Amino acid sequence: MPTSTDLSAAPSLNLPAIQTIDAVTLLKQQHRQIAEWFIEYDSARSDVRKRDLALRICRALRVHAAMKEELFYPAFLQATDDLIMFEAAVREYTDAQRLIEQIMQSNSVDESFDSRVQILADAIARQVAEEECPGGIFDEAEESDMDLQSLGIQLQVRKHQLEQVLLFAAMPRSALPQ
Repeated sequence: MPTSTDLSAAPSLNLPAIQTIDAVTLLKQQHRQIAEWFIEYDSARSDVRKRDLALRICRALRVHAAMKEELFYPAFLQATDDLIMFEAAVREYTDAQRLIEQIMQSNSVDESFDSRVQILADAIARQVAEEECPGGIFDEAEESDMDLQSLGIQLQVRKHQLEQVLLFAAMPRSALPQ
């Protein structure tokens, strides 16, 4: 995933307690959280609040996409051999990634910013609906022999690593250790 922040070089960090949660449930929980932030964005009146929520959404989507691309999709393909669904799922993020980068690089909240966030919200809602529908990738994953419990743990570890990389990258230089 081409980004200005290298998400593949995660530092070695102390991990929080890892829950016993399967991969599909974890990814669905992330979908719900991101959807809540989109709703909050829609009702926000302050440009500062809108920008904060938009950046939170974009960071969460970048982490979510990296987790899927690095761990979930390859495990799915190995367990199911469903190349068509695999390729469709991977392709879904291309347009969203372009919008995420535009939103993250924007310096002001204006009509085009709001439009980009709305287009992103619509694209993500469509993708979530496709993944979670009967016969979608999550359904097929649950019906396969994927070890969703083990994958859930791997996803949680990777999520924490990616969040730390993004947090570190977002810190002002003056706050970084010398």
